[in-house]
Amino acid sequence: MKTIFLTIIRGSLVRNFFHTGVVAALLEKGIRVVIITQNPHNREIFGGFSHPNLFFEHLDTRPKRFQRIFEELYKGAVFNRTVHFMYRYRFAGAMVPSAYSLTVLYMLRMLFLVPLRYLPGAKALVRFADFVVHPERQHEYLFEKYKPDLVFNTSSRGDYGILKSAKRRGIRTIDMPKSWDNPSKVLFNVKADRMIVWSPFMKEQIVRLQGYKPHEVIVTGVPQFDFYARKEGLISREEFCGKFGLNPSKKIILFSSTGGDLCDEAHYVECIRYFIDEGKLQPANVLIRPHVGYKNDAERYARLKGVPYIAIDYTDKQQSEAFKDNWDTSLAHVHNLMNSLHHADVLVNITSTMTLDALAAGTPVINLKFDTRRGLSRHFSTRRLYKTDYGDAVTSAGGTWVVESEREYLSALQDILEKGQTKEQERQKMAAYFMYKNDGMSAERITITLLHFLGGSEGGVMSTDAKGKNPSRYSIKELRDICQGSVKKHNQSYFGRLTRIFSIYFTAVFLRTKITPNQITTLGSVVFFLGALFYFGNRQIALLGPVFYFLSIVIDGADGEVARFRETKGAMGSSYVEPVSHDIQYGLFFFILGVALWVNGFSASMIIVGSLASISKVLFRSIRMRYWHARYGGTERGTRETQQQIFESKTTPMLMYHYFDKNICGYPGILVPLAVATIFYRLDIFLYFYAIIFFSVFMLLVARHIRAISNLK
Repeated sequence: MKTIFLTIIRGSLVRNFFHTGVVAALLEKGIRVVIITQNPHNREIFGGFSHPNLFFEHLDTRPKRFQRIFEELYKGAVFNRTVHFMYRYRFAGAMVPSAYSLTVLYMLRMLFLVPLRYLPGAKALVRFADFVVHPERQHEYLFEKYKPDLVFNTSSRGDYGILKSAKRRGIRTIDMPKSWDNPSKVLFNVKADRMIVWSPFMKEQIVRLQGYKPHEVIVTGVPQFDFYARKEGLISREEFCGKFGLNPSKKIILFSSTGGDLCDEAHYVECIRYFIDEGKLQPANVLIRPHVGYKNDAERYARLKGVPYIAIDYTDKQQSEAFKDNWDTSLAHVHNLMNSLHHADVLVNITSTMTLDALAAGTPVINLKFDTRRGLSRHFSTRRLYKTDYGDAVTSAGGTWVVESEREYLSALQDILEKGQTKEQERQKMAAYFMYKNDGMSAERITITLLHFLGGSEGGVMSTDAKGKNPSRYSIKELRDICQGSVKKHNQSYFGRLTRIFSIYFTAVFLRTKITPNQITTLGSVVFFLGALFYFGNRQIALLGPVFYFLSIVIDGADGEVARFRETKGAMGSSYVEPVSHDIQYGLFFFILGVALWVNGFSASMIIVGSLASISKVLFRSIRMRYWHARYGGTERGTRETQQQIFESKTTPMLMYHYFDKNICGYPGILVPLAVATIFYRLDIFLYFYAIIFFSVFMLLVARHIRAISNLK
């Protein structure tokens, strides 16, 4: 018997996968289904779903270390309009951002986190770091108990280690965002073998922001929207209006609350009341639907109680003790929403998922995009909510009435209620883009996808490298033997050997991507110069400089390791890209450091000293390389072999020079003096030291070459 793990961490997911029939269909096919949830023994929620092959287990939602730091990395890795919105504005239920958050923290995020969005391999690196720091092994016993064939996480980032355990065991995984606005908010910390999404819009976002390939993303439609097509539980208009005391002969305006105290939404209902009372709009019913996910949301509309034609829907119950989203998990809630949209003549809301619900139900939509009063703080402005990636996409699609003033609001209501306008063609295009298919078959398509994976019909989901080797099947020890075994220790500095301990973990991540060794070299250079920029800050910020310098060395070691694993040999990388990247780093680092010290109050002579160090080092490297080519010939590889021959014949002074050059003057060797100088903030001594050393070594090399050339016959 095949076994599938299926996570349920929110009440809305009970609707999406139990009430739509996904779980029942799997059970009918003889699949053992294990539901992993925070409430495995809650009979009110799951009591009606019993089957010999249906099991419920506890989801251990323990907190993570350094979570705030990782949250910043997750957002930076997918930077877009939504993340920028979260940097700059208050969101639902949140406090107004402090001045520090809007200035200093904002600048640091834009400078150091946003580049993650564009750096090759950054997403894989962040995910790998999360995997190492947060192994999340609390559910390993479930894998031993049930031995699943497939893990289906129904809320991206909400699995609390279930996907990680599956990855460690080589078990197939499928992920699915809980809602259409999730992909642009944050990086999903585990990349599954496949991703199920609602629509083409979500697929574009997953590919663009989450690092998936197009063939890894499966579009199925919106399972909970199947109810609008099936119309199960539909009641008559008279019966529906009777529930709320509405007049069935009048049009119904359904106002859907966004919740979370985003803004004073009751004002928009008062506008409708004013339009009707002043005779500008024909008499109509107004039904206010509070957001079930926010406790006591109905109280925000308390001042509208008692108006004869305005009703507040109190029928949905909030199960705050069961799930974080307070969702009503009953089938009655599903039917009530379906009937509300079916009988409504227009839906009014700010940009929210209810806009898509209305499209599925065939109900015209008005999106509110104007503030309730002038001079409102931007953190309570309605207009700010349209600055997100998904909010702008919906309102730009043309299938709804986007109103930016009370006059446009009234005009839109008149167009729909009195003139019968629907924007039918635009709505159909919008529905296809944001919902895929509105045929009542989305849940069935999800089931078919899961069954295909359980049956093994989607083979080859693990990536392989260019030579056909699957990196995920090699342990770190095996990768170390393959990627580092051929590196000669005497060609490395002591610190260079130390960095190899860490570089193999980066290599393991890079091998799972299509990033090339040359791109890794470039990435290392970018990290190197990011570290140099920290020296323009104060003494505390400067401490990050050596950290980034160390990280750049580790990444620099990974480029060759990736090339060895893939068995790729390219003269461009070894003879040009890598040495040129080091030339650029040497040529600019000491100069940049000198400028940074001058900016922080040191003498302007630091710029001259830094320039001398940079120029001397670059000239030394250039002259030595030219001499090797002229004297011994051959490619870069031949040059290194010739260098080894020279090394074996050196006298004691030359051996001492060699070790000094490798461990003090070389790329990795500079780190220790730099770190010490940074800790004590005596970077001026560091610059003087290397300016003298590099200039002296350069002059000695010139003298040695002159002597060698003079002895040539």
